[in-house]
This record gives sequence, C-alpha cells and structure tokens, in this order.
Amino acid sequence: MANTFHGKNPGGVFLTMSGHYLGLRSCELIKKLEENPEIDSFSLQALGSYCIQNVMHGLKNSQVKTLSFHACFMGNDGAQILAKDLQLTNITFLDISNNQIRGDNATYLSDIVQNTSINYLDISWNFLRDEGIKYLAKGLKNSNVITLNLGNNRTSHGIKYLVDVLPYTKITRLDLNEHYESAGNFNEIGDEGAEYLSKQLEYTNISHLNLERNGITNYGVKCLSEHLERTCLTFLGLKFNFDLDESATRYLRPILSKTQITGITYPYINEDTRIYMNKFNSSLYPSPNKTRQSKINEMILKLVAQNPHTHDLEFIIPDRIQDIDLSEYVYIIKQFNEKPMIRGYMFDLIRKNNCESYPQIIEKVNEFVTSIHKKSIDLIENMLLRLMEYSNNNDFVYIVREFEYAELGEIVQHLLLHRVLYYVDEDAEILHPFIYKMLIKYGMPLYNEQIEPDKKEKIIAFFESHREIEEAPEIIHLLKTKS
Repeated sequence: MANTFHGKNPGGVFLTMSGHYLGLRSCELIKKLEENPEIDSFSLQALGSYCIQNVMHGLKNSQVKTLSFHACFMGNDGAQILAKDLQLTNITFLDISNNQIRGDNATYLSDIVQNTSINYLDISWNFLRDEGIKYLAKGLKNSNVITLNLGNNRTSHGIKYLVDVLPYTKITRLDLNEHYESAGNFNEIGDEGAEYLSKQLEYTNISHLNLERNGITNYGVKCLSEHLERTCLTFLGLKFNFDLDESATRYLRPILSKTQITGITYPYINEDTRIYMNKFNSSLYPSPNKTRQSKINEMILKLVAQNPHTHDLEFIIPDRIQDIDLSEYVYIIKQFNEKPMIRGYMFDLIRKNNCESYPQIIEKVNEFVTSIHKKSIDLIENMLLRLMEYSNNNDFVYIVREFEYAELGEIVQHLLLHRVLYYVDEDAEILHPFIYKMLIKYGMPLYNEQIEPDKKEKIIAFFESHREIEEAPEIIHLLKTKS
C-alpha cells in the first residue's frame, strides 16, 4: 500500500464558448462533444437563458465535469432548467455566480445539489436572500458539496437555515463573502448570525470559513472565540468587518494558539494588531499552529494511506522493520485522540493531493478519526506480528512505555493482554516489572491466584535476586504492600 494519496485536479481541456455561438448553432456543441470526448471543462459567457436547455442537452452523459456559467444572465428561468438537467450530467464543479438568480419561490435551488455530483458550487453575486438560502440549504443536506461560495447574496437571517444543515453536509470550505472592495449586495449575517454559526461549527467538517464584510462586531468575535478550539478550522476570514476594535483582538489572541487555525484575515485596527496578524499568517513565522500543522501533515503523508481495495484510510507499516519509528505513530495517534478536530489538516492535505475522489475521502477521514482507537489497535496487532520476528521482550516493553507515557490507556490495556511478549526469565513465568506496574494501575490480574497461590512470593523472590532489572526494587515494594 502506498503511503501517499494520488489524485487528479479537475480540469483538462478547457473550452470557452460565447452565447452568440451557442445561440445560433447550439447543435454544434453536441457534435464537438462527440468528436472530442476528452473535453471535460466548459466555460460559457454572455449566455441568455434561452440557450441553457440546448447546452444542458449537449452535456448529458458527456465527460464534462467542470462547468462555468459565470455572468451569463441566466436568471431564474435558466437556473431552473440547469437544476432540472444536472442530475443527468457528470458535472462536479459548477460556477453560476453573477447570474441574477433570485431566491423568491426558487424551490428548484435544492435540485442543483440534490442527487447530483456537484462538490464545488459557486453561487455568489446573485440575489438569493434569506428565502433562496432556505431552499438551497434543504438540498445541501446529505449532498456531495464540499466547497460552497454564497458570497454577496443579501442574506442575513438566511444563515440560520444554512447552519442548521451544516452538520449533515460534507462542506469543508464555506465562503459567505467575496474579496471585493466596492459596495454592493453583500451578506450581513451580523453578530446574531456569527453567534448562531459559532455554536454549530464544532459539529461540522468546515476547515475554511470566510466571514469577511458581514457586519460582525466585537460581540460576534467573542462568540466565535469561545468555540474555535473545538472546531477543525484552519482558516478564518474576518477582514472588512470595520466595527471591530482592540476588544475583538483581545478575545482572539489567547485562543488562536489553541486552535488549528494557521491563517486569518483581520482588519488592521492598529499597528500592534497589524504586526501580530502578519506574523501569524506568515509562512516563515514558526507559530505553534504552523509547527503543529507541518508535523501532523508530515506524519499523515508518511503513516496513513488509502487501502486500494476497501478505500478506507489505514495506518501503514514500512516494508523494512528497521524503518519503523514508533514515536511517530504514538504522536499522530495521540493528536487524533486528544484533538479529533485536527482532521481539518487532513481535509486540507487531501484537497491538495486527491481532488477527484475528495467527496468519498471526507467520509473516510471522519471514519478514521472517530475510530482512531480501533485503527490504533489494528496497527498494533499488525506491527507486533512483524516485530516478533526480529525483536526481544525489552522492545515490546518499550512499546508499552511509549503508549503509557502518551496517556493512551486503552491501547496500553490491549497491549497488556499479550503477556507472552514481556517475560524476563527463561521459564517464561515472570513478567517485566513495568508490565506488573501497568497491570496494577489498570486493575488487571497479575496472575491466577487460584491456580498459582504462591505466585506473588515467587515474583518477589525473582526480582530480589535480579535487582539489576530496571524497576525491580519498585515492583518488590509494590507487591509487598499490595494486599
């Protein structure tokens, strides 16, 4: 099994057509697709709604995966036709930004993502408003959408409809605004929306969140800061929320180092804030977040891969036993055990390396993190089988020590069941002192008192004559004082 993820970025042959060409000779679209099956990406500009039906007919059962209808003036009529036929295409990347789509009675918006293959949707710069967001949110539940751009849709209370379904989606990148300087139809979820969103973030897969230019004040930042540590966010956009002042900075600074965030946009309130945020975002600045992210990413790439048969994410073991670095496994297991929200790093990493099968990978990432103890025990079982051929009993005691020092008690208790690995005498009757200590700590039997009533005295006698063994005096004392 390879220890890296492989994948292809969406794209390929990129064909741009004008609305005039398609409006007059739309039948040639079908012909071009038949003659050039390698075409998998379309960008259409200045296209009226009257052409949408012909375009979608030509895309049925084609290999086209990337489709851009940016600024085509399709309006609601064109969007409704698009939504109806998307289920019959292989489109995974859809840009329908700036198309004068209105949310009034637009129930069809849920069909754009429901029962389709769409995993990237840019529907920014339209007029969805609260009602449109409500319809779209209904379809997002259990959809394949991973990246969602809803920027500039004049929504405020509509954020509640979206937030309610986020825990049931695969969305990892959510953009509620764009990086435009001009005034316009911007979202403004305000503090109420920020507070509502903050309470649900920890139950979502979102690692990238853009809340720029949303009318958020100090109170909204305070609400976010109280929940950030329990989210898997790696990026947070707060720039152009001009009502923020130094109070908002005081809420964020103490918590940022405890989160997974490695990038943040923020209004430069004063010179001190500007310097701090620039350092925090700099790739050259060795902040705790970036150091942790770099180490975790390195460990993931080295120790975790996708099983080609089951498609599950699994720990991998090097072909050569001497290449096994147990401390690396212990580190990554401890990280996932203590902070399952670091799956945000894994999401970001896989997004860069495995775009094509990313929707399925998200489910596998979540399954891997939530079952980390089982995955760890499976790893231990496989590793022990390999190590038994080359290692001695002291090596296995070392393994137990590593997991115990990492406070991974569940794994330690599983390891203690393999008593045959820890004997220190030729007759295979006496365990290593450290193993006895762990058995006492976790309330596990040291021996069978009914079959071996005098075993404690034998253990004490053995270590009194072998005090050179590490921790022998300590276990003698523990056994003598143990009733």
